[in-house]
Amino acid sequence: MLETRVTFANGRNQTLVGDLVVTSPTHAVILSHGFASDRNGRGRHPALADALNDAGISTLRYDFAGCGESDDDTLTPEGLRDDLRSAIRFLQQQGFTHIGLYGHSLGGTISLWSFTPEIKALAVTGAATGPVHYNFDEFFPQTAVNKLRRTGIMPVPSKSELRSVVLASHVLMDSFSTFSSEELLSPITVPVLLIHGGGDDEERMLAATSHEGIHRLPEGSVLEVFPEAPHDMHAIWPQVTEKLASWFREHLG
Repeated sequence: MLETRVTFANGRNQTLVGDLVVTSPTHAVILSHGFASDRNGRGRHPALADALNDAGISTLRYDFAGCGESDDDTLTPEGLRDDLRSAIRFLQQQGFTHIGLYGHSLGGTISLWSFTPEIKALAVTGAATGPVHYNFDEFFPQTAVNKLRRTGIMPVPSKSELRSVVLASHVLMDSFSTFSSEELLSPITVPVLLIHGGGDDEERMLAATSHEGIHRLPEGSVLEVFPEAPHDMHAIWPQVTEKLASWFREHLG
């Protein structure tokens, strides 16, 4: 299947870069990557896109602004949502009418935040569905945390080969522990597939948050936990990919 490199503008007039595969003229899933990553998701997103393409579903993988090949930016919650809304608009301009959203980790939370009634299906992996309290000193270099406290911007080591650091605003970092599960989940009107692991403290914390919040989602929503999987889910990605492809086949319409 032919993969085409595409560019489109976000609402801040920045250029976002993505990879589009068209196997259906109407049905597509947008894949949003995790924190400080890129549209390849360390190999996970191309594998998922292949599975969706094999199921006859088109895919758009893209880099948030400030990540991967897209224009430089400092990550903020509103900027990330604007990027995804711009990706949705780009697909609509191409004629797609049945659009689903998938995201991993931060990309999953942004996918949930970006739901509108025109979205037909939603699935996320390792996403925060309610406030979570990270000890940043355990996750990031001390120099980066110190700079966040001094300047309000944290230079995070990038998980992408395309850039060395990603800049995260204090607004984004603060939002991890302050956003409302009710405000995030209650507006969603389609069933959601929530996939978590249980193989590290982060995933156990995120899974517990989803367990507490799933009642806010529509009937038919599913919480699936792979007890052995850490947050990156690499070891079980074939099983996760199968679950996701099946979900979108059933729910995209």
